[in-house]
Amino acid sequence: PLQKELEVCQNYTDLFSLNQYQSIEFSITYDAMLTNIPIPPVSLLTFIENSIHHGFVTGQKLKLMLKVSRIVTDERVLIHITVADNGRGFEQSVISSINKEEIMIDEKGKKHVGIYNVLKRFRLRYGDDFAAAFRNREGALVELFFPYTGGEDL
Repeated sequence: PLQKELEVCQNYTDLFSLNQYQSIEFSITYDAMLTNIPIPPVSLLTFIENSIHHGFVTGQKLKLMLKVSRIVTDERVLIHITVADNGRGFEQSVISSINKEEIMIDEKGKKHVGIYNVLKRFRLRYGDDFAAAFRNREGALVELFFPYTGGEDL
């Protein structure tokens, strides 16, 4: 459930801050009606880890934001998850690979499969009803969209 994933993300950032000289300002905002929605395990954590690993800018506190909300239309309810940081942002080649849902290979030939695997797991669950957007805006910005498929009305 989403609630468990949010707890894992909070615990990870707390532990990282304890063991590092760099501090993180981490905020989580979510619609309480969504705490039981199922999401792939460690999916949001993957984006948090990437922000921490790639986002630090010398002399600047890393600010991470995780937000889970809903978009209600006449036809359905969509879940909207946003992960953002104020770091260096994505390199253009990374955005290109991610948006094509390709495995990223760095300049040393090393494969980076974390984001690729998360996207594949969401795609397996939601098919063409899943969408993701990756861009830079004051740092890296990740947005995930998928339909609410629960039983209760929102």
